[in-house]
This record gives sequence, C-alpha cells and structure tokens, in this order.
Amino acid sequence: MEKRNSVFESLKAKVEILVREHKKLHDKVLLQEKKQQELMQLIENQKNTIKNLEESNKIAKLAQAISQESENTSDVKSKINELVREIDKCMALLNN
Repeated sequence: MEKRNSVFESLKAKVEILVREHKKLHDKVLLQEKKQQELMQLIENQKNTIKNLEESNKIAKLAQAISQESENTSDVKSKINELVREIDKCMALLNN
C-alpha cells in the first residue's frame, strides 16, 4: 500500500510540474502572439508611410518637371522674342 501511495505522490508531483510548465508555455505563447500583433501593426504603419512617401515623391517629381518646363518655356520665349527683334531689325534695314 505504501508503494502505491509513493507512486501516487510521484505521479501527482509530475502532473503538477507538467501543469506549471503548461501554464508557462501558454503564457509565453500569449506573449509571442501579442508581439506578433504589434509587429504586424508596425508593418502596416510602415507600409502606409512608404505609400505616402512614394506619393509625395511622385508629386515632387511632377512639380520639378513642371518647374523645368516653365524654365524651358521662358527660355524658349526669350529666344523667340530675340529672333523676332532681329527679324524686325532686318526688315527695317531692308525698307530703308
């Protein structure tokens, strides 16, 4: 009988150890799941930031292209005006 009690106590102790280990592992899994959710949220935030930055970059490039076109347009207008003045001078010389 004593042998049975000793086996029973041994099994009881082992089960208690297993229950404590199970609880520790369960808590660890919950913590890891929480960390995973936080990381997933961080990834989403970073994706949104990247998307916004890409959009801003597109706008900046477009604005720069428009600015360059404006500069080119004003350069072209200046050259055309200069050529028109030269033509007017030539026509005035021909008329004299």
